Amino acid sequence: MPNWVDNKLTIEADKVTIDNIFNKIKSQQFNDSKVYQIALGLYPMPNDITYVMGTGGSEQYAVLQDKIVRPPSVANFVDKNYDERLEFVDLTEVQKKDLNEKHGATNWYDWNVKNYGTKWGDCSTELINHEESKLEFVFESPWSHSAVLAQRISEDYKASVELKHYSIENWEKGMFLFEEGTLHKSEYELLGDPDEVLVPVSEEE
Repeated sequence: MPNWVDNKLTIEADKVTIDNIFNKIKSQQFNDSKVYQIALGLYPMPNDITYVMGTGGSEQYAVLQDKIVRPPSVANFVDKNYDERLEFVDLTEVQKKDLNEKHGATNWYDWNVKNYGTKWGDCSTELINHEESKLEFVFESPWSHSAVLAQRISEDYKASVELKHYSIENWEKGMFLFEEGTLHKSEYELLGDPDEVLVPVSEEE
């Protein structure tokens, strides 16, 4: 499992822009609540990238009965819970070049990092405020904060976007404020090494 980062994303813009952003963000109903997907709604991954796994020059796609299929997840590999008829084929240099020219990446992992700043998009996303000129969401992201996503939204929609992030697993917290794509303000605090946390000594000692 990754180290998880808690994010709070605040988007401020005129009503038309806020409505445009909100209408593009995907959502799913789970019992009495909705779960949103900001990254996939605003910046969906190109279909041909979703089928490519691996990174660092060892990209592959999976083939089953002469059809390219979605590759098994890491969990499937670990549990050996995947179809043994799958064949894994290395991408050719021509295929890698073509994907890189079209999308700036040759596999889903690198594409996510480039476009979202994280291994996956936002996870467990909740809408906590929706006003005419403001949207606020809280969500988790794997391994890193989502400043890349925040900056991209700010630039593409000419909006003011603030991202606050906190991770006890990464031992850090901070904030980014983007104005129309330009970093206007940032804060960062290293929370400290858990091995160096001091235990309070009582007055009697």
